[in-house]
Amino acid sequence: ASVTSHHMFAMGDLNFRVALPPPEGKEKWEGPVHRAKVRSMVEDENWAALNDADELHSALEKGHCLAGFQTLQCNFHPTFKVNRELGFNYQEKRTPSYTD
Repeated sequence: ASVTSHHMFAMGDLNFRVALPPPEGKEKWEGPVHRAKVRSMVEDENWAALNDADELHSALEKGHCLAGFQTLQCNFHPTFKVNRELGFNYQEKRTPSYTD
């Protein structure tokens, strides 16, 4: 972090997603089940759990990127890719992200 400023903005598609820990007794989530669970958490506004599962948050805590930087908790919906049509019809193959 710079000593001469208090804020820095990193922009771009960082490709970090919300990646929930696998269900008990499983190695990983099945894609559609994972996306449905994340969407359910978004509908319930479970911001704390969504932030805990955010891959960028995890990478920052472990020092894997942007060394010395931290983010505030996001108390809003992560973004979803939507189909280009009337209304909000989310693309089924995408998991939400705070860095999209």
